[in-house]
Amino acid sequence: MSNKEMRTAIEKAGVHLKALIFDCCLMNNMESITEFLNLTDYYYGSGHSTIASDHKVFVQQLKAAAKGGDFVKAMKAWAESTAKIHYEEYKTNPKNVNCKYVDFALSDMSKVKNIYTPLKNFVDYVETN
Repeated sequence: MSNKEMRTAIEKAGVHLKALIFDCCLMNNMESITEFLNLTDYYYGSGHSTIASDHKVFVQQLKAAAKGGDFVKAMKAWAESTAKIHYEEYKTNPKNVNCKYVDFALSDMSKVKNIYTPLKNFVDYVETN
């Protein structure tokens, strides 16, 4: 499914997401983020494939956020734990390239609209011409 197809599906569903989270590589680029403007409050993307142990921690922290109501705090805790998990795994297995890189971004979409709106217009123009 392409980003445009996913965007269309979310729009047709008529929902606004609290967060849209990708755990696969190359999703922390501006071209991907621009597709989801106005559809989500937060956008998480990584430039690497996350390792499996990240997911268990992530689910635990999201559940805690749902109970406590502080999503941003939970996402910050997840970012810290993700970096630590990757660092520990890399120390024990430096040949595992998925652990070597920990480049991810959590974007508050309300703060990036002014930057990404012109970029989205450009990307849409390039894709159609």
